[in-house]
Amino acid sequence: MPRSHDGRPFYINYNIENQNEAAQEIGQRDFAGLCRATCVLSPDDSQGLHFIKFRVKIGIKARQDTGETENVVREYLFDDWGAAEMKAPAKAANCNQSAPPAKKATASRK
Repeated sequence: MPRSHDGRPFYINYNIENQNEAAQEIGQRDFAGLCRATCVLSPDDSQGLHFIKFRVKIGIKARQDTGETENVVREYLFDDWGAAEMKAPAKAANCNQSAPPAKKATASRK
């Protein structure tokens, strides 16, 4: 991604619960990566993650349904050991502990 995009907002949706087991597994794995990257290892709800900066490697892929391109997270980046693949052992950036399984995040509704 060009440097001109550094610091721009990027929005991510996670399938924490889904009828499709594969989609749910991917969503939970990605959410665990977010938790490790932000050092918020056990958020009580999604608000515990709001406005916390973290680094990711962004890629571009074509949507299966429309063929349009979209940005996707390729890797979560951890300060203490560089680019971390999601298949790597769980490590927390500067948190000095392994990440526990992610709790279910709840969106606040007003």
